[in-house]
Amino acid sequence: MFIKMENNYTNWLVPLNIALQLKGVGFDEICVCYGRIVYNKISNKKYIPYVSHNSYSKLKGIKNSEHINDDITFGISIPTWEQVFEWFRDKGLHSHIEYTCDNNLFKINIIGVLLKTGESHFASYEQAREALVKKLINIYKK
Repeated sequence: MFIKMENNYTNWLVPLNIALQLKGVGFDEICVCYGRIVYNKISNKKYIPYVSHNSYSKLKGIKNSEHINDDITFGISIPTWEQVFEWFRDKGLHSHIEYTCDNNLFKINIIGVLLKTGESHFASYEQAREALVKKLINIYKK
């Protein structure tokens, strides 16, 4: 059974572009949300993730490596933010987001990594969370 989540992509899932980047760096954890994408026509507007579950109402997921791809489409697993941060912690990249009261901003920190380039202060937690994951992906690629 599949439940369609139309036009209300939840904020507990990483955006599609980040899910694709994570797949590219080897993220292969079980995710309960996943979908299919047409090759060379990746569009958030046309993309609808699905949540799978079995008859016992327990969520069952799929890894990126378990998707069956064809000539037209490929599967992608879409993790939660917490899954992504846990995956990076398991790879030795520990990080956190902190709120700075003096200027009402959120600051990203990666333990043992000096953020020399790019912005490290953000107006919202959501902006900081996305920037942090993108930074972790770039660090992990190297």
